[in-house]
Amino acid sequence: MFNPVIIVAIIVQGIISKVSHLAGCIAGYLITTGILLWGLSVYSDGDFIALFGIPLTKPVFLFACVFWYGYDTYELFVRGGTEEAEENEENIENEISETI
Repeated sequence: MFNPVIIVAIIVQGIISKVSHLAGCIAGYLITTGILLWGLSVYSDGDFIALFGIPLTKPVFLFACVFWYGYDTYELFVRGGTEEAEENEENIENEISETI
């Protein structure tokens, strides 16, 4: 079973991440959880999921979900921390230049 909703959800997450990094990470967790629950119901009905026309076995699907959770966690803790630090540094620089 191919569902373009997965592709659309990934694109939406990317758009949300451009607006707010934290919101993008949260959206990623929610989207991944939704896809995981949907996928488990598909596999329990005896169907399968195809990504770009390639059928995924249940273990491959589960690995992909775990990988995506890992990616979201990386984005949250590694990239999120550096982007927040850069934003704080930029805000401090702007405040200093405004007071001078």
